[in-house]
Amino acid sequence: MNHGFYISKLEIRGVNLATASLTFKKGFNLVSGGSDTGKSYAFSCLEFMMGKIDSPKNIPESSGYTDAYLEINTYTNDTYTLVRKLNDGSNFRVKDCNLSEFDSSKKNIETFGVYPNSSKNISDFFLMLCGIETTVQIKSKNDNTSRKFTFTILRNLTFVNETNITVESSPIYANQSYTDHTYYKNALSFILNGKNANDLVSVPDNQQMKSWTNGKIDLVKSQIIHFTSVLEKLRIERLEYSTPNLDATEKLKIKLENLHGTLNKYISDKTKLLEDIESNKSQLIYKKELLLRLELLKEHYLSDKKRLEFILEGEQLLGQLNTVDCPICEGVLNQEKVNYIQNNEGVKTSIEFENEKIQIKISDLNKTIEDNSKEIETFEFDIVYLTLQYERIEAMITKELNPSLDNLRAEISNSKTVNRLDAKIDVYTNELEYYSKEEIGLLSELNKVEKTNDAGTDGFGISNLMSFIKDILKIWNYENNIEINFNSKHRVYDFEILGKPRGSYGKGMRSISYTAFILSILKYCLVNSRPFSNLLVFDSPLTAFHKGMKDKVESKDEISKGIQESFFRDLVNTEENCQIIVFDNKFPEDDRIKSKLNFEYFTKDPNYGRYGLFPLK
Repeated sequence: MNHGFYISKLEIRGVNLATASLTFKKGFNLVSGGSDTGKSYAFSCLEFMMGKIDSPKNIPESSGYTDAYLEINTYTNDTYTLVRKLNDGSNFRVKDCNLSEFDSSKKNIETFGVYPNSSKNISDFFLMLCGIETTVQIKSKNDNTSRKFTFTILRNLTFVNETNITVESSPIYANQSYTDHTYYKNALSFILNGKNANDLVSVPDNQQMKSWTNGKIDLVKSQIIHFTSVLEKLRIERLEYSTPNLDATEKLKIKLENLHGTLNKYISDKTKLLEDIESNKSQLIYKKELLLRLELLKEHYLSDKKRLEFILEGEQLLGQLNTVDCPICEGVLNQEKVNYIQNNEGVKTSIEFENEKIQIKISDLNKTIEDNSKEIETFEFDIVYLTLQYERIEAMITKELNPSLDNLRAEISNSKTVNRLDAKIDVYTNELEYYSKEEIGLLSELNKVEKTNDAGTDGFGISNLMSFIKDILKIWNYENNIEINFNSKHRVYDFEILGKPRGSYGKGMRSISYTAFILSILKYCLVNSRPFSNLLVFDSPLTAFHKGMKDKVESKDEISKGIQESFFRDLVNTEENCQIIVFDNKFPEDDRIKSKLNFEYFTKDPNYGRYGLFPLK
């Protein structure tokens, strides 16, 4: 995966002032020239644009310049331009576009703060470009205290100024206060191997290892004593039992299996009978409910039949009456109506027909009631029969099979006890053998620890860098037959060269070894596909600076021409999956090397070439 980003352009702008700019490419970039030409100021601007809170120190040439613009590119071809005020350490304005398009592009501008409590932090933006999650926690002390991993850690490791590059203390601590040493040590471990606050464990020095190993030996010895005692008791208990007759035991097991089979069959039959009983009870309830409904229906039919018979009887009585005039009004009854009443045979016929239908339904219903009653008797009989079978099987299981099983288990109990004792003896014998071998191994380990000095490997992954540093320093002709060891003592936490502490060398050689260490981190991350910025920026790695008029350059502080040329010859082959930017007074004398790198030279001569970072006013 293509982690990280590279810087493509830096611009410093001011009102009515010519823009100061530097252009960079992937791979190796060198900005060289005399002192006071703006190299360190350019370095400070880049560091400032990487989220450093402090503004670059003003120099006369920077007067009137107010804004810094930085164009960066990811290795997946995304481009961003960052803008920040130079003098107030204000927030970043970031736009997803080229620097030249920043003012004209209509894309949205995002604002990022520089402080941890900012709602959108520039540190998280850079970590995202590096492929590092913004939620990573790093242990800051030897307890469970942790702090958030921030881009400041990467910036302090990868932006090395002219002062820090010659320090005598560990480059891992990056000139931080003592209280932050554990945090930076663990942070670099996360960069190298991905261990964060949840799984990072501090690695002890040899004295701690010796104490831990002795503690393990004491624990192992106590286990040996424990298992020896237990085995002795088990063997005494085993003597109380005779060796079981294996043939008899096997026969008992076969009989037990057969009895279990019989029991399972009866249990299955019992379950089936219970299901049948419940099914018959359910059918019985249904049939009884149906019988009640049939009886109600029959009563309804009989009621209808009585009603129709009553109507027929009324019609017959009415037919026997003589037709006379009305006794009250003496009105004459119309003969036509009298005939209609007496001769309405249709009504009579319909009533008789309906009565016959009801009689048929009653007959059919009586048959259904009779059949249903017989089925009820059948279900009641079946329930009684099945219940008797169920109780017989239940009695068989309770009174015969279960006692037989108990007897068989009792007979087998003795052989099982013996088998358990034999199994325990085997287990504890194996445990005793294991701890005996473990004791031998720990004694051997203790012997190795006592012979190992404190400059051994560590558990934070730093020792993995030693081979990278060794190869780099060999290529740069640092020393003949170079050997690198790492001193993991917390206060030192630095590597040694040919048995000497790195900090004991002169400023020039310390600067070169510091640079080699930082470069080894980049190479390690590239080889192992670890998330990283893939960006290194150095200020004066080849020039040993002395502050104060009384300081003089001594021979031990100078870096030989051979190392300088080897340095440039190596870095010019930097691949395009990373970026290295060096600001230095020195530059390669070989034109073939200069032709292969992105080279900017400040002449400090107003009449020749580029004078410095800022255009002459």
